[in-house]
Amino acid sequence: MVLVAVGGLSFGLAACGTAGGTSASAGSTAGPSIVEFSDAVTLGKAVESTAKKGQTAQVTLRSRRATGESSGEGSVETDHSGEAVQFTLDSPTEVWTVVSVDGRMFLARQGVKTASGRTWTRLDPASADPRQRVISALVSGFPSFDPRQVGADVATAGTVTGSAADQVDGRDVARYTVDIEKARLPRGAFGLGSAGFQDAEPTFPVEVWVDRGGRIARFNVHFAGKKHPDIGFTVDYRNWGKGPGVSAPDPADVEPNS
Repeated sequence: MVLVAVGGLSFGLAACGTAGGTSASAGSTAGPSIVEFSDAVTLGKAVESTAKKGQTAQVTLRSRRATGESSGEGSVETDHSGEAVQFTLDSPTEVWTVVSVDGRMFLARQGVKTASGRTWTRLDPASADPRQRVISALVSGFPSFDPRQVGADVATAGTVTGSAADQVDGRDVARYTVDIEKARLPRGAFGLGSAGFQDAEPTFPVEVWVDRGGRIARFNVHFAGKKHPDIGFTVDYRNWGKGPGVSAPDPADVEPNS
């Protein structure tokens, strides 16, 4: 289940940019043995396999653009055939809760009920409502925050260009710099939906921080495209096995699509 709090339409249009948020500590004392993987295939497969079925994690999301930033908290659960992600993002104007489970996406706006008095709307990118189409496009990349997909995308389309010992939240990790070839990922990835992803440059950098054994601690990505020249996401994963579960909202509290 994914909760995302976003201010009106400003999240998708004003969020994102260059790498930011809580950076890994400089001058890590971790030894070189923490760097275990020499190529993107083994790195990505380790990230994917350690985010094994039945696991949950708490997630912090920071999205950036030259015109502004958004941040939020959420959780992921890998006990689903598809994604199960949740974020809550705050903005000055409105808070959105977005839940994405097994290809279905739902939106709740804090303090705002639907036309029939329900809390949730199921997002439909083909909706007759233009606002819903815009919102659907803005959050369509959130399922790709599933750590299993992050690992699979790194393995499928990545090339490791650098690695070093580092720290995240005071613990020793390895940081890998990976160049991603967009053409090898025909759908959205790393937070961008399919439309925004297609606007990204042919090759873009991703940084991945992993604990020993390959469990993901953080990834950071920066996109530069023609329509959106400066977009970035940083996602932290922590408290594995302790995060809340994620599920779709009760159907009785979901507004029927018109």
